[in-house]
Amino acid sequence: MQRILEALDSHARRPHAPPALEGRERALGYGELARAVERTAARLRRDRVRVVALALPNTPAWVVADLAAAAAGCAVVPIPPFFTSAQARHALEASGAELLLTLHPEAAAPLLPPRPVWLERHPVAGEPVAWLHLDGRGGELPAGAAKVTFTSGTTGEPKGVVLAGRALGEVAVSLAAAAEGRAGDRHLCLSPLAVLLENVAGVYAPLLAGATVRLASPEESGLAGGASVDGHRLARCLAATGATSAILTPGPLQALTAAVAAEGLRLPALRFLAVGGAPVSRTLLARATALGLPVYE
Repeated sequence: MQRILEALDSHARRPHAPPALEGRERALGYGELARAVERTAARLRRDRVRVVALALPNTPAWVVADLAAAAAGCAVVPIPPFFTSAQARHALEASGAELLLTLHPEAAAPLLPPRPVWLERHPVAGEPVAWLHLDGRGGELPAGAAKVTFTSGTTGEPKGVVLAGRALGEVAVSLAAAAEGRAGDRHLCLSPLAVLLENVAGVYAPLLAGATVRLASPEESGLAGGASVDGHRLARCLAATGATSAILTPGPLQALTAAVAAEGLRLPALRFLAVGGAPVSRTLLARATALGLPVYE
């Protein structure tokens, strides 16, 4: 993770650098991102937080909080928006989270343990984030732990995997090299940032390359969750944002392929469309390629 933080500072000193983050309502340059990360990291250090959970949407605040935790030496527990209340509560308790960041503390109430919590509000990247301090155990994670990612699976409680910061940084470097990332790129984040693949390949790798990370809301992208995918809206989102790369699972890729075929669309800026998360058929890959979609499994 240290390499990613160092890259922010390096890109911030570069003249005419592109925006680092673009959300639906605001953008942050590399200098602004570096300063926002340090402000948030300073508060985490002040509060002596060791494990922080993020229940935030795909906005700049998620990225700033995630990077600030790395700068402050905290482990991050991403809470996916598709988790049930029981799954989210298990993730908080199993990780020993001491702090939960959210935009909607009222909605977070079912996730919280019966023990007392206290709430503060501090802006993160200009967003009114609620800081819910929990009675977590904190320090029971292994030394060097940077992230605890939970997968919902099909049965039982979510399974947590502890990841070291150094390993995350090395994977991000290798992904940036494989995608031939460069400063003019614009990666469009379509999956929740709590999904590890999007977090590492869709945020860390582009930031290492000095590219722009465009954070799409479900309303923009047509990916409303569950089985609901609007392929036409997804295609228009890719075109309107000038995305050069994105990550999709097979379901959205199928919807996108159908929309591109039906409307005769072309996405000339797009040069890297990664497909993962589930097996994808050879037929779908061949059809997408025939339509000019640069798909990589």
